[in-house]
Amino acid sequence: MLKKFLFTLIIIGLTSTLRVLAVNSVQESILSKVDKAIELQGTNVDSALSLAYEVLKESREIDYTAGVGYAYVRIGSIFNIKGESDSALFYLTKAYQIRVVLGNKSGAADIMRLVGFIYKNNGKVDSAFSVLYRSVRLVEELDDSILLVRSYLELAHNLVDYNQPRAAKEYYDKSFLIAERINDSASLANCYDGFGKYYFHGSNYQKALTNYLKVAELLDDLLSETDFSNTYNNIAVCYDKLGKFKLAIGFYKNALKSYSELGSKRKMAITNYNLGITFTNSNNLDSAIIFYKKSIVLGKQVGDIKQLSDSYKELSIAYASLNNYKLAFESQQKHFAFSDSLLNIEKISSIAEMQTKYETEKKEQEITMLNQENKTKEAQRNLLFAVAVSLLLGVVTLSFLYLQRKKIAKKNEFIAGQKIESLLDEQEIKTYNAMLEGQEEERMRIATDLHDRLGSMLSTVKLLFSALDSKIDQNQKESKKQYEKANYLLDEACVEVRRVSHNLGTGMVANFGLYRALEELCESIDDSGKIKCTMQAFGIESGSLKLKVEVGVYRMVQEVFNNTLKYAKAKNLTLQLNRNEDDLSIMIEDDGIGFDLQEAKLKGGMGLNNLEMRVTKLKGTLHIDTKVGRGVTTIIEIPLNSIV
Repeated sequence: MLKKFLFTLIIIGLTSTLRVLAVNSVQESILSKVDKAIELQGTNVDSALSLAYEVLKESREIDYTAGVGYAYVRIGSIFNIKGESDSALFYLTKAYQIRVVLGNKSGAADIMRLVGFIYKNNGKVDSAFSVLYRSVRLVEELDDSILLVRSYLELAHNLVDYNQPRAAKEYYDKSFLIAERINDSASLANCYDGFGKYYFHGSNYQKALTNYLKVAELLDDLLSETDFSNTYNNIAVCYDKLGKFKLAIGFYKNALKSYSELGSKRKMAITNYNLGITFTNSNNLDSAIIFYKKSIVLGKQVGDIKQLSDSYKELSIAYASLNNYKLAFESQQKHFAFSDSLLNIEKISSIAEMQTKYETEKKEQEITMLNQENKTKEAQRNLLFAVAVSLLLGVVTLSFLYLQRKKIAKKNEFIAGQKIESLLDEQEIKTYNAMLEGQEEERMRIATDLHDRLGSMLSTVKLLFSALDSKIDQNQKESKKQYEKANYLLDEACVEVRRVSHNLGTGMVANFGLYRALEELCESIDDSGKIKCTMQAFGIESGSLKLKVEVGVYRMVQEVFNNTLKYAKAKNLTLQLNRNEDDLSIMIEDDGIGFDLQEAKLKGGMGLNNLEMRVTKLKGTLHIDTKVGRGVTTIIEIPLNSIV
């Protein structure tokens, strides 16, 4: 009896062990297929997708949740490569949910970064930033410095692309400090690449080039040939922008060689096009034509219609410059043909994506039906809905095609209207400039009158009044008291006249410089006890800026301070000035009640209009960030080199 019991236990143990080994073997097979799918998605997208679906099916069969997550990530990534954004987001969202449940925060953050990239490519700015900030918050909870660097860089890249350079620089700096602290060369290379993007976006091509060259130094023993190729290309673009065409051509050819070895025909087409542009810029049109033709050949091989349209356009211009009008006309006709083709593709993209989404859902249903046949009715409803939506989109698309024809017919009329509107805008700016100059002259006249005339009169009265001091009988206490009070009020009047004179005129700025004038303005606000004013300034020491700039900046800050005191109900007001090599940056922040910026622009208040015109007069840019209940941040950028 005991022997039978022991034998049974041994059999059960062996069975359990074999089952575990079998499951582990299947899991290893699944992970191997995931790796193979990653390898294939760069060369054979359809095969990679089929393999990912196999991973999904096998993972479900053994209840391997992590494997299902891997499959969803692969499927979503592949649909993103195919340009089918809705399907990509559908599967990536499922993968994110699985990784959150499994507690895999780093994996979840990686998915969020990819989702943010997809939103960005589809122009959904708010969604992209929301997802990327969530990704950063997830990574900040982990002890993974390298992943944190990647997350900060991804967010910074998006901020640069959507013209928020100040915020982008903050995250680029954060990522660089971490990479420098951990001394990770790969992370440092990525950071320098980010700085290159930042400076290139700001048209500071020399600094961009310096950073891209640092990337090239770090790449020797670190990164893949693809990254080398991209860096060569970035360096070439910078040299081209700086007018150093020979150096640009050399690096373009290095990039072209690397892309050729990798078999990346799409990037080869773009690089040949860029070489054509560089030869055109250096007035070597024969060479430019050769590279435009190479770009066209490669563009046809990969089916890149936009590249073909652009290449034929530049080829037409090159032929026309050589007076070969026959070939110029033929190239222009091909440019128009590919432009029309591209327009048609964009028009039907919504229908194609809906059809793909339907096919994706259908595939998902086929897999699910192996275990859940009771979902047949739901699948039918989805099918009918998808067909109905497709038909509706077909009608909408046909209507859009009709409207597009009318739009093309009105193109010349629209261009003419734009020219008229541009002239009106220029006239409006001239009018505002004249108004501001008139205001400044009137301020100076009033300030001079107050200081020279009324100030002199009060000073004379003060002297005459002081002479009475010795003549007042000491026993006449009441008279003495009234005299002292009148004398005090007279002193206050003199001080007040000087203060008003300084506020109206530019004497304070001219005599003591912008820093001291703003410091006194901030101190006077602080002394009022109503609001705490703090000032920080770098690089605006006395005499470092032109008087025209200093007066203009002083008036801008006065305008913002006045608005804050009148409307903001703030407790704290901060002024920051920072002079770089080529520009002056001014940031004013308060913690008040904020306001609706669009509504304020529609109302057209004089304060906001005056501020905008003062900024325009100095060829600067103005950005106001505010919402109701959130305070106001005003950022003014003044380019110093362009001011005469």
